[in-house]
Amino acid sequence: MSEIIVSTGEMNREYDILKILHISHSKSMNQNKFGTQYLSDDKIFDLLLAELKKEALTLKADAIVHLKLEIVSESIGLRFFLYGTCVKFK
Repeated sequence: MSEIIVSTGEMNREYDILKILHISHSKSMNQNKFGTQYLSDDKIFDLLLAELKKEALTLKADAIVHLKLEIVSESIGLRFFLYGTCVKFK
């Protein structure tokens, strides 16, 4: 399986945009997308990024560029949003 390159900015290569990727996750003390155990914020980021990389692989992408993480406080906990642009190098 090839490795997906991840960048929070621009790549110094020409590419075609395949798709905008996004995933979200709510973190409360009771339940979360990855089971009922408490997960650290870093672990949630790693799991969300792994999910985006899996989706990028299904699209035969080379990279995810302009990766952005937003964390929003909600009444029941935190909501994590991870966005990126899936690209194929020319």
